[in-house]
Formats: sequence, structure tokens, C-alpha cells
Amino acid sequence: MLLSIRDQESCRFDLVSLGECMIRLSPPGRERLEFARNLEVLVGGGEYNVSYALARLGLRTGWVSKLPQNPLGRLIMNHGRAVGVDMRHVVLVPYDGVGKQNRCGLNFTEVGTGLRSSVTMYDRGHSAASQMSPGEVDWEELFQKQGARWFHLGGIFTALSESTARVAKEAMDAAKKAGTIVSYDLNFRSSLWASEKAQEITRPLVQYMDFVFGNEEDFQKTLGFEVEGVDEKLLELPIENYKRMVGRLMESFPHLKGVGTTLREVVSGLINHWSAISLL
Repeated sequence: MLLSIRDQESCRFDLVSLGECMIRLSPPGRERLEFARNLEVLVGGGEYNVSYALARLGLRTGWVSKLPQNPLGRLIMNHGRAVGVDMRHVVLVPYDGVGKQNRCGLNFTEVGTGLRSSVTMYDRGHSAASQMSPGEVDWEELFQKQGARWFHLGGIFTALSESTARVAKEAMDAAKKAGTIVSYDLNFRSSLWASEKAQEITRPLVQYMDFVFGNEEDFQKTLGFEVEGVDEKLLELPIENYKRMVGRLMESFPHLKGVGTTLREVVSGLINHWSAISLL
């Protein structure tokens, strides 16, 4: 398949992503959170990580979100800038001093080992990103005037609030009008929304997407496409059934240029086998 992508010379960015970035606090050495005396500070988010990783590979990337003007917001900004991620379109807002609104989301994660799986506890309520609203970012300036060849976002950001769902639609619409390729990571999280709500919001957004990514739960809970023959514990991954599910999705949405699904086999808390299949 030949992909029609905007000329590199006409665009400031190879890729721009939109999403929430969180600060992760983890006990060192696979310790348990309840016994921790020290926590390692890490920065990351599904969409942010894409811009960060591609910047390290030499591409011109940007990231869009909303952050408080406090040390944690600056930590996230500095982390991205250190590898060349452009942060000029991040919306910065005053911090109220107590985190009633416009705060940085946190997650506390203990890394699993052996039979003990990893555990993550989120503390992301009232985050600045969840309060993004349409009109706060000049998407025409970004996509039309400055230019971006590729735009990436996902289901976690869309699920944060009613307003972020509207921002996702606004941004994808502007990207498509500018001729920018749009990719979307379904990334379903039951802690953020129910499957019924996810499908209600996401299915109408597929019209703006060129590429869709996810795992078996993402496709089932967010778009209503189930992989047959997969048990609850994912002990066996029937590859042909995954391919058929991807095929059904592309038949339902023929404008899609590609669909990718990840295959994850969990052996232990430390050993996971990862692979993926895609249909272009």
C-alpha cells in the first residue's frame, strides 16, 4: 500500500501527539509500595512516549497537552525538551496550590516479579489534561501553517472527560483537513469509562482515523469487535482469529489504511512475550 503523506520540507513536525503525561513513582528493586521508603521518579504517558521515543530516533516531534505551572509540570516539560520534543503547544495554567484542579496526574507502580504481577495505583483526578477544552489549542496554526506529517492520540485521553473527547474530535478533524495522517491507540481503561460509553464516543471518531492500534480487549470494549477463541487468562492466542477480527474491522471501516493488534503472553511478573500483527 502506498501511503500519501505530507512532504517533509513543508512540515515543521514529523509527528505530533496529544495526551496526558503522568509522573510515575515506583519503589526501587521491585519492592512493595506499602513497605517503600524511597520512590523513583519517572515520566511517561501513552502518547507522550511516542513523541519522546521518536525524538530520540531523530524525528521532529511535538507533544500537546495541558499542565500546571508548578515544579511537576516543569519536570514533564524538561523531560521532553531534553530529547528535542517541541512543547510550544502545551497549554500552561496556574496551579492553585492544593491540587483541587489543574494538577499533574500521578501513578504509583510496583513492578511484579515471579507469580506477583505488577500493580499500579492511579492518582489522576482533577488533572490539568483532563480539563482541556475545545478552542484552547490553535490546531489550524499547528497542522495547516506549521505542518505535521503524522498525528497520534488515543483512548486514555479521550476517556478522561467529556471535554477531552471533544478536544480529540476537534484535533483529528483539523488534522484530516490539513492532510495529516492520524493514528489512534484504543487503549481501553475500565477505570476511566465503561465499554458502552467507550463505544458510544469512539465509533463516531473512527471516520477521522487512518491507523488504529490495540489489543484484544481494546477492540472488544471500545469498538465492539471480539477475538473468538481467546480465554479470559490469555493462555492461548489464536493468531488466525486475531487476523479475522482485524479483517472484520477493516471491512466495517474501509477507509482505514491499517490496523494493528498486539499479542501479549504473560509467563510471570518479569517475563512477557510480545508480538503484533497488522493488516495494511
